[in-house]
Amino acid sequence: VQEDISRTKVKPREITLLARELLKEIFKNKNKINYEKIKFFDLKIDLDEENFTSKGDILLKIHSPIYLEFGFIKKVNIVTESLNPKNKNILFWLPNENNKFKNDLEKIIKTNKVIEQRKKNPQKSKEENEFLREKEVSIKIFQQRVIKNFGDSLKTGFLIYDGNVEDLIEKSITMDKVLEEQISENIPYIYPKFEKYSVTESNIKKLLKEDNVKLKDIEPDLKNFDGDGRLLVDNKLIKEIFDKVKEENQMGNPISGKDILDYFSGIPYGWEKNLIRYLVLALFRNANIFINYNYKKSIEGNVFTNSRNFNKCLLKYEKGEGITLNDRRKIKKSLKDIFDYSTEDNILKLSDGIDTCLTNLINENKNQKIIFSQNDCVLKDSFYKIEEICEPIIKNDKFAKKFQLYLDKDENLKEIVDYHRKVQEFIVNKRISNFKLYNKMHDTITLEDDE
Repeated sequence: VQEDISRTKVKPREITLLARELLKEIFKNKNKINYEKIKFFDLKIDLDEENFTSKGDILLKIHSPIYLEFGFIKKVNIVTESLNPKNKNILFWLPNENNKFKNDLEKIIKTNKVIEQRKKNPQKSKEENEFLREKEVSIKIFQQRVIKNFGDSLKTGFLIYDGNVEDLIEKSITMDKVLEEQISENIPYIYPKFEKYSVTESNIKKLLKEDNVKLKDIEPDLKNFDGDGRLLVDNKLIKEIFDKVKEENQMGNPISGKDILDYFSGIPYGWEKNLIRYLVLALFRNANIFINYNYKKSIEGNVFTNSRNFNKCLLKYEKGEGITLNDRRKIKKSLKDIFDYSTEDNILKLSDGIDTCLTNLINENKNQKIIFSQNDCVLKDSFYKIEEICEPIIKNDKFAKKFQLYLDKDENLKEIVDYHRKVQEFIVNKRISNFKLYNKMHDTITLEDDE
């Protein structure tokens, strides 16, 4: 068997293929790094010019000791390549130049070839079978030792980025630690607009529901809200998101939740995705932007708390959008004064409140009209215009416009609802049989003097 092994020929191509397979063993499940416990970054990895993992913006090009030993690459050429402006997202990892592995890989290839050939011989003896099993175990152990030495060669090699060569010397630490430390050092250069903020799912839910005065306490480091709960639209991060949504909408390009996530999680930003959703929600809550989901208006929280729904939604902007805290407080007070409806002053609750109050008003008005028409009674004009006034407000799916329409009709609504209540009291307190008699006395029932 040993003579067969020594006589076996090995091609250079077989050696490079085995070297790549050993690298795959080393970098299996090592395609992410946790940057400062803020965000996981995916690593796109090439092993000896072949793609190994394909997800992520950062490309890590790793070369085996064989690539250097065979002269396929030279360190000086890699340094020059790293200076190309197109390669700002690429890190090159070269092994220690002094480590040689050609003979070890030849031994593995030759031994495996002979073992496979001998196994096919149906005439082999029991002793030969046992010998082949032992040889197979020993070569696997040897291969694992070579894999470790491959890894050590890389740990004492060089990491090259943008012309800078970092000498690696920590052979004793794990490969995961080397990756995390070395890639992390270069994150600020690959993502020059990176922001060291992460946001929890629970705080996204809080931002959706909390009253304005509590907003400043949600993710306070971001400083997106003042003490009264006003959104600071010129805040650096908020402005970046807002400007992007405006720009795409003004160019006529629909921009989805997935688009905004991809844009701001990619180069040059690299922002954590919950942070992006949080910033979009802050703009939505302030009605600087509005959301369409499945081509319908959407004010439901699960667009923001469910990542799949958020990916599918469309972010919309129109000039003039935005609602001041003062306007929100006016609407909150108006709902309480006119309809005796209590709510918080965030746009979701206010919108729900407007829709609920006006829908109830329309439905009650319809019932009242039926009763009066059946009894040949005519009321003043405003009684018949409730639906005409309320429906455009209810149907408007843009918060800023809905709220402005409501505020414009505030005085009118107060008068209408006062009259509506008198009509309802009249229905409750007067008998149906009295309606016609009352109508003979009044061409139009005003109810003003009927107390």
